[in-house]
Amino acid sequence: MSIDQTHSLPQDPPTRQLSIHESSGTSLTDSEFVSRGSRSRTRSRSSREIGIYGEITYGIRKLQAQLQDEKRRADGAERKLAEVTTHLKTVNEARLVAMQDAAQAKEDIRLDPFAF
Repeated sequence: MSIDQTHSLPQDPPTRQLSIHESSGTSLTDSEFVSRGSRSRTRSRSSREIGIYGEITYGIRKLQAQLQDEKRRADGAERKLAEVTTHLKTVNEARLVAMQDAAQAKEDIRLDPFAF
């Protein structure tokens, strides 16, 4: 047995005549019939694919818009956080200075209660 005999590819089925309209005598071969059916399925599939493509495109655009909105919101929140953080640092520094001044005044009073 040769390699060609053991690994042969499947053959196309023989072409036979199919009668579509026996009264008119119109007939198609198997391949013509399948070809015509494939084209109609391809056309309808193409219109479905176009519809699906449109839906996917719409969904992507909607998600992109939502992403941009979220980015703007997040950027605004980060700016606000930076402002609040700066303000709190300033307030805390002022609090520490006030506490040091109060501690110094308390110590001054303790050392010389009659000076004031």
